[in-house]
Amino acid sequence: MKLQLQSVFAATLLGATLIAGCKKEMKTPDEKLDTSKLTAINGNQFIYYTLGTDITEADLIATPGDQAQERFNKIDLALTYGLLALYKDRPAIIQNMVTKANNTTNKLYNLLTYSNENPQINPVFDSVFSSKFQDFATYGSWKNYVQANYHYDTTYVPFVRFANIDTISFNAEPYIAAPLEIVNEQNFPSFENEIPLWVKTTSGIKLTTVNEVSVNNLGNPILIVANGFNGDEMQVNVRSIKPSMLPPAVQPITCFILSHVHEGIQHQNFSINHRYDRSANSEYAVVWDACSQYDPSDGTWWEALEGGAFKKDVHKSNMGQWISMDVPIFYPELFDNPLCFDIVVMPTALYDRFAIGMYEYDWYAGLKKIYTVVKPAAAGGFMEEKGWRKFYNEWYYFDPNTNNSYPFVPRHPSPNTLYPNYSSKGNIHLNRQYF
Repeated sequence: MKLQLQSVFAATLLGATLIAGCKKEMKTPDEKLDTSKLTAINGNQFIYYTLGTDITEADLIATPGDQAQERFNKIDLALTYGLLALYKDRPAIIQNMVTKANNTTNKLYNLLTYSNENPQINPVFDSVFSSKFQDFATYGSWKNYVQANYHYDTTYVPFVRFANIDTISFNAEPYIAAPLEIVNEQNFPSFENEIPLWVKTTSGIKLTTVNEVSVNNLGNPILIVANGFNGDEMQVNVRSIKPSMLPPAVQPITCFILSHVHEGIQHQNFSINHRYDRSANSEYAVVWDACSQYDPSDGTWWEALEGGAFKKDVHKSNMGQWISMDVPIFYPELFDNPLCFDIVVMPTALYDRFAIGMYEYDWYAGLKKIYTVVKPAAAGGFMEEKGWRKFYNEWYYFDPNTNNSYPFVPRHPSPNTLYPNYSSKGNIHLNRQYF
């Protein structure tokens, strides 16, 4: 395991230290730990740092040139501090949050709803927000403050969800994470999408970091603040695919229907002209879906949807440059032989069975819509693909508000035709080709 489970800021966030003090940066914790030692917790190793000296709040929230995002980040941090205060003094409440989130359809729980059901948490969050925001008194409560200010490109609702959805042992001690990348290229050049993680040890609550790779080595339920929309916890007909750095393998298929034309769409290259990420690399992700069986003889669709996702890091120095990324999309292997992919005979009316979207991937963030794709009525009628990203507007192509299909023939009127999409956010080349 890469030592990025590693970086445990020392921060024993005692309740008094957490919620008291002036409306400035968090005070340096009283306890200073030896950063040269590794400590094992549940089989994982952690290195300790001191919060406020080794790592500062600015490393978590600072967004030069974007005051709106910096203010949003500060609210996310305050919400996390509220969870940490409960984590220290009222662990039963945190355990109850874990249970509540786990019992929802999509494994997250509205934090405002939870506070209505458990009003004893409100004084804790009020104290945190009062200490962190000079204008808090104007709003009177943390909930009023969040409802008025939890806004970036649109207005959001705070949830708690799991940062490690695939590896959880609910009998283990919960941990707390923050949805904020640690960005300080001078001090932490080796950090790659690292976020803070607080763990409870025999000597107190300490802070480490975790990334997408190392989080899978932790089986403890990790609660993290996620911005979303009302109803997200119970929304149905939703799917999400974690993008991989490895492209799908496409092998030649054997088809005994000589009239079939085995074509698909190949993502050839792209460029991005907009930076969403605070760190050195943007994470460009491509996601696509298609019905798994189409019979061109009668235009019927079978079974559910298939698809995939792929991502590529783009360094900030490569903004605006064309980057090669050959990824097969809507390729014949998706479809069971002999009901294979045949663009030539596909009726225009059935384009809504396919969709594709590109966005900025943030592994720790909440899910937000990429597109809607139609399924056969027997399979649920439609499906909304969602992707992990911090804000709804962090897409490259195409706008999720209108991205409901991919019309092949208008964009690719004949084989080996390139569909270029040019926008202020970036450019792509998608080619219709034989497989």
